[in-house]
Amino acid sequence: MSEPVFRDEHWNAVWATTIRVWTREAMKDADPGHGMDHIQRVVANAEHIAGEEKANLDVVMPAVWLHDCVFVPKNSPLRSRASRMAAEKASHFLQKIGYPAMLIPKIEHCIASHSFSAGIPCESLEARVVQDSDRLEAIGAVGIARCLMTGGALGQHLYHLEEP
Repeated sequence: MSEPVFRDEHWNAVWATTIRVWTREAMKDADPGHGMDHIQRVVANAEHIAGEEKANLDVVMPAVWLHDCVFVPKNSPLRSRASRMAAEKASHFLQKIGYPAMLIPKIEHCIASHSFSAGIPCESLEARVVQDSDRLEAIGAVGIARCLMTGGALGQHLYHLEEP
């Protein structure tokens, strides 16, 4: 998959490379359905949607690269907090690398609100772009494959005889 082309004031190849490298390391223990291939598909969706909607790529692109930077298994009691945990971790990372401070709370909100299980409403166009990009990646053939891979990794059965 080719790397997206970024157009906004702060988002550039240096930020993209720094964030992509860090994300790859942060996600090395993620389940098979949430690896870097998932992130790259969400990034591609987000770039397309953000371009159409005129969303701020300085907010959207770091958010989509970092939205799953904390791995919490789907069967964990902490699962509903995963997006908040990822938002906090991403915020600390972005501060550490000197990303523009005025954008970090907006990026945090995008990450925290992208998750269905968190139940946090999207309060900006950029948050809706991140959420839609992730949800679009969850449907269709790839989404079904990701669901089956995650279920297999958790040792779940495809079919339960007592629940036909």
